[in-house]
Amino acid sequence: MKKYNIILADDHSMFLQGMEKLINSKKDMMVIGTANDGAELMELLKELTPDMILLDISMPNLKGIEALKIIKEQYSEIKIIMLTMHKSRAYMNTAISAGADGFLLKENSDIELFSAINKVRGGESFINVDLAMELSQEQPAVKSPDNVPLSSFSEREIEIIKYIAKGLSNKDVATELNLSPRTIENHRSKIMKKMKTNKIADLIRYAFLKGILVVT
Repeated sequence: MKKYNIILADDHSMFLQGMEKLINSKKDMMVIGTANDGAELMELLKELTPDMILLDISMPNLKGIEALKIIKEQYSEIKIIMLTMHKSRAYMNTAISAGADGFLLKENSDIELFSAINKVRGGESFINVDLAMELSQEQPAVKSPDNVPLSSFSEREIEIIKYIAKGLSNKDVATELNLSPRTIENHRSKIMKKMKTNKIADLIRYAFLKGILVVT
């Protein structure tokens, strides 16, 4: 069985070692390289071809966001999950806008690591639910998707918003609603158009703010 190859980039050596040990404990995954800063990561990519990179946002020499942008331009096939200690909407939106496939809080990494990896590996995005809930307490900007009235959406669209916010793929939503994946994709496109965004983070925040998705 071919292993899923991962590179870790973080300037905290203890965290890096812990993540490496955790990932290597899985039979279908392997850490093929580690870097302590963005510049070192870029040098690694000249020699190694990972399927995924777990990339810290705050690193010396070349910041994580800058490294993310370069990697997505030069190696678009590589999946990237950003790691951070900061519960910040600005960090999350910047990362996702730059092409990040996932956004994982370090404090939850021991619990959510493999959920994040497997979702992104399967073509979905990953955003921590606790982070989305915390961000829902922030005041939105004037032109934020948060200000779109709930009445703008049909009952079916609201159902789909709920499932997407829970992290389900289009295929899974289609199964839940007994519809075709293409139909779900069409609904999803219309939802994003009404919200005037293409960011899953905005949709998740909206779902919490409007009471579509309630976490107990």
